[in-house]
Amino acid sequence: MENRSVCLFKRKTLDEINLDIEADILSQNNDSCLAITLTDQDIDRTLVKWTENQKRLVCKHFSDHIKNKKPPKKEECEQLIRQHQKLFGNKNWVKIKVYVQNIYTGKC
Repeated sequence: MENRSVCLFKRKTLDEINLDIEADILSQNNDSCLAITLTDQDIDRTLVKWTENQKRLVCKHFSDHIKNKKPPKKEECEQLIRQHQKLFGNKNWVKIKVYVQNIYTGKC
């Protein structure tokens, strides 16, 4: 695992795996294997603050959800985004759902 070569053993049973600690596993041509394990490491997360207009509109739109402590469904969030594309251009449905959940759980 330290050498990022775990994908060499994908779909193999323990009986099928023979480890030679002295062998340099990375010396084999496993570039595609290495690329798969590194995919998530280069993602740059940029946090975009919620505007007061966004917060107010989400609270109004999902007031029943908040009152009943019920998370909105994907389609419900996407409907809000479609109705207010300019306002929610930097938010996806998951961010809206989590924001609503954070409101009724008291995390914001």
